Amino acid sequence: MYALLQDARENAKTLQASRDELDKSLKEADARLKQVTFEKSSLEGTVKETKDQFGQLQSSKQAAEQGLQKARDELAEAQSAREAAERALAEAKKGTSQ
Repeated sequence: MYALLQDARENAKTLQASRDELDKSLKEADARLKQVTFEKSSLEGTVKETKDQFGQLQSSKQAAEQGLQKARDELAEAQSAREAAERALAEAKKGTSQ
């Protein structure tokens, strides 16, 4: 009878130790889950910021391209006006030399 009681006590100690280990593992897993959840949230924030910056860069690029096109158009107009002025000057010189 004493041996059965001793075995039961040892089984109880073993079960308690196993339970303690399981509790420890559960706490570690819970802490890791919290850490991973925090990291995921942080990463999502970084992704959102990056997307926002990308959108701003695209807008800036589009504005720069429009500005460049406007400058090219103005340059073409100025060159046409210059050529017309040079032709008019050449005509005027012809007219005064005759």
